[in-house]
Amino acid sequence: VVIPIKFIVDTVSSTDVTYQSMTLNGGLRNQDRFDGISEVGFVYSTSSTTPIIPTSYHEASPGFTTPITASSFSLQTGNKFTELSTVYYRAYASSSNGIGYGDIQFQQTVAFVSMSVVTNDAFGSDCDGFSGSIFVTTGDDTATGQGFVYSDTVTNPTIGTGTQVSIPLPADTTAT
Repeated sequence: VVIPIKFIVDTVSSTDVTYQSMTLNGGLRNQDRFDGISEVGFVYSTSSTTPIIPTSYHEASPGFTTPITASSFSLQTGNKFTELSTVYYRAYASSSNGIGYGDIQFQQTVAFVSMSVVTNDAFGSDCDGFSGSIFVTTGDDTATGQGFVYSDTVTNPTIGTGTQVSIPLPADTTAT
């Protein structure tokens, strides 16, 4: 009598979502029964709400070797999507008995944010001049910092090579 290997595939929330990519996360339960698993990964689609192999894009999770010794896995998709795309995905595990899928989840990519920063050289009567640049740091679609960087020795100063002066953001500032 052959007893099929039983394992449970879990799909969990995605992380690190950008306008083009995300990290998909999954896991396996019943770790003592992973012997027959040959591959784990994710199947995903922006057109089908029920992604399956072979009709949707699937990709094995990197770094997993057989025999399986860890119960969680993830996949960074790379730049495969466009902004505001809804991505339907689920984890999978395959064995000689077939393919097991986790529940379907979906995640929308974020909007693309383009920020422009104006840089000016500054000259005053009390100095020969210096070069500086204005910087804006972002987190998703909002500005998280602003200020300028200057140097009297570096022609094109950056945060790492010049003196940084931060200016507090107003409470309602968003990137445009």
